[in-house]
Amino acid sequence: MTEKIRIKMDSQLLNREILSTEVEKLPASGLLLELKPNHWLLEIYLIFFMLVIVSLFLLPVSMWFTFILVIAASTYFQLIFRKYLLFNHPESIQKLVFTELEWCFIQLNNTQILKTVILSDTILSEHLVILNLKNRTKTSVFHGRYSILITAGSVGRHDFWKLKRYLRFKKLDS
Repeated sequence: MTEKIRIKMDSQLLNREILSTEVEKLPASGLLLELKPNHWLLEIYLIFFMLVIVSLFLLPVSMWFTFILVIAASTYFQLIFRKYLLFNHPESIQKLVFTELEWCFIQLNNTQILKTVILSDTILSEHLVILNLKNRTKTSVFHGRYSILITAGSVGRHDFWKLKRYLRFKKLDS
């Protein structure tokens, strides 16, 4: 039993090592971003979550209905928390590799690499970038869209400046 677990862990480590070399071989414009959690975004999210829970308990409905709403909201907020803030959900984005041809490759936590297009509704401000991406292989309206909230604390100040410069020249100014 332990031999099977060890073999599985070794194969997963080997797959991650192969994947990291594949990401490094992709045609990049010199911009490779590794996302990490941002502490002040986590704090804002937790405060907002607590306000929603308190407001649900203040609703003039039965206590059972309130508990059902709290459980549903907690499940939804937990999914958002893991996927977009902690980056430990299998479908959350771990790395972004930008190319010269106005698309980028994203690496998910489940070791999947996707080729995406930067959408025109990307929001660029002084302290925040909301990057909207569309998977080139998916044709569905809802499946294959990715939105990423990027701050200087989640990628590093110098990489954040390079990302804003890249988006201004490649997508937003064209």
